[in-house]
Amino acid sequence: MRVSESCERAEGELGPVAGLKRSWQLGRRRYWACFWVATCSAAASFVLQISLSLIPTLLADVMGPDWGWIVLAVGNALAALVVTPF
Repeated sequence: MRVSESCERAEGELGPVAGLKRSWQLGRRRYWACFWVATCSAAASFVLQISLSLIPTLLADVMGPDWGWIVLAVGNALAALVVTPF
């Protein structure tokens, strides 16, 4: 699915089915390369998300349930804001 969106944008007004067919044609020979790029980017996104939300989580634990939830919500929202484009 990652490649089909790029194909549709680059080659003009393709429909959804034609875009998927063209995507499959382009990625068929390099399936494993495309697979590993997608897998590594997902893993990097996961590690980045965990890393960025670790400090607010620890800080929220120290602050307690009264105010810690605010720090946790803001910290996780900011981490998601950074990681979501990946």
